[in-house]
Amino acid sequence: MLSDKENFYLKGFLESKILTQNEFDILFCSKDTWFSIDNSGKSNWSISMKDQQNFFWETIEKIKTLFEDEDLFTISDINNYDFSFIKFPPITIDNSEMKKVAFNNPLSKFLDNRNSINFYKASFYGDLIVTNSSFNLSLNFESCIFYGETKFINVAFKKKEVFKNSTFKQSVIFDNVDFDNVTIFKNTIFENDATFRGLSFNEWASFKNIFSYRKLDFTYSRSEDFIDFSNSKINCIDLEHTRFDSASFLNLTAINLDRKQIILNKSNFANKESARLIKAH
Repeated sequence: MLSDKENFYLKGFLESKILTQNEFDILFCSKDTWFSIDNSGKSNWSISMKDQQNFFWETIEKIKTLFEDEDLFTISDINNYDFSFIKFPPITIDNSEMKKVAFNNPLSKFLDNRNSINFYKASFYGDLIVTNSSFNLSLNFESCIFYGETKFINVAFKKKEVFKNSTFKQSVIFDNVDFDNVTIFKNTIFENDATFRGLSFNEWASFKNIFSYRKLDFTYSRSEDFIDFSNSKINCIDLEHTRFDSASFLNLTAINLDRKQIILNKSNFANKESARLIKAH
C-alpha cells in the first residue's frame, strides 16, 4: 500500500540505488524559484533554471521507463505509472505525449497495457495543458494542487478519472471532452473560473461538495447517467444548453466573492435557464 506521505516506489528506487539522490531530490523539491515573473505578472519558465528543468524531465523519463521495465516489474506487480507527490513545472500533453515546456522533444508515449497514471498529491507549479489526446489509462489527480492554468481540450477519457479533493488556483477549462467512465470531482475547490463546456459524461459523475468561488460554466454539456452537484457551494453557475436528465442539486448553496456563505439568489445564476434547471431537479 502506498504511503500517504511519500512515493513508495521512487523511495524504493532510491534505496536500491536505481535512482541517485540528486534525481530523487529534483522530483520533490519546490519549483517556486524555477520561473520569473514578467511585466504582465505572468510566470515565465522559458529562461529560468533551464538546467534544472532539463534534469527534472530526464529523471521523469527515466522513472517512466523503469515502470515499463518487465525485469523490475511484471504487470501483476505494478500496473500504473506512479508520479505521486512529485512537484511539476509546466506540462503540455498533446496527442497523448507528455512534453517538456520550453524544450522541443517530448517524452516517450505511455503504454496502453498499464492501468493508470497516478498523480496523487502532486503539485503543478506551472500550467497543465492537455490537448488532442485519448487516454486508455485512468488518470488519478486526487488531492493535487494546480497553481497555474489547467486546460483539457479535445480529450477522450476511456477509464475512471479522479480529481477529488484537489485545488485549482487559476482558471480551469475542460472543452470538448468525453468522459466514458466514472468521473469524480468531489470535494474539489475552484478558486477561479471553471469552464466545463461541451462535455459528455457517459457514466455517473460527481461534483458533490465542490467549492466554486467564481463562475462555474457547464454550457452545452450532457450527461447520459446521474450527475451529482449536491451540497456544493457556488458563486455563479451557467447551465444553458445542457442536458442533464438525472441530476441532484440537493442542498446547493451560494458563496460570495469574499467566500462567505449567503442565501442562494438570482445573482448566482448566469441566466434564467440555469435557475429553471436547478429548480426542476
